[in-house]
Amino acid sequence: VALSFRSAPFGPKHAYQAAQHWTRYLAAAEAAGAALGERAFLVIRYEDLLEDAERELRRICAFLAEPYEAAMLTFYRQEVDYPTDARNREELRRPVRGDNREKWRTRLTAREQRIFEALAGDSLERYGYPRVVSRPRIGGWEALSCRYLEHPPRRMLAMLKNRAGYGFALETARLKLSLPRLD
Repeated sequence: VALSFRSAPFGPKHAYQAAQHWTRYLAAAEAAGAALGERAFLVIRYEDLLEDAERELRRICAFLAEPYEAAMLTFYRQEVDYPTDARNREELRRPVRGDNREKWRTRLTAREQRIFEALAGDSLERYGYPRVVSRPRIGGWEALSCRYLEHPPRRMLAMLKNRAGYGFALETARLKLSLPRLD
């Protein structure tokens, strides 16, 4: 989660905020699942989808009472222009990558792993994810630094780089409001 957000044009850009975001998301999902019940809520783990995409797609289709089709696994062969940025469009032209897991082990620093686990370790364990830091801790001053000194410049830089996102948002709003093009 932290690694994905760090390179995405949106969302938190620091392990501290990514851990908070992820745990809030899980809490909301768990509350929705409890309110909706098993028949209306399905938990899907990304790693399970990578490990056996067909099995997970069959499980999802069964949950939705929709027929499974083998073409679901060859989505990348279809000539569809997805409304997303160039990097994501390129990824959508590739099959599900079973090796696209655990990159955090080599791409996050030991400090980033410690910070994430200090804030989200219980959630990691609850969902079957390994913990690698024994007794991770984050002090008050470090938490303040993460929140107010380290994260804001990273977030601002990501926002400045995301010109395509602004264009997409404006175009989507224009289409929904049926406004004329601005260019």
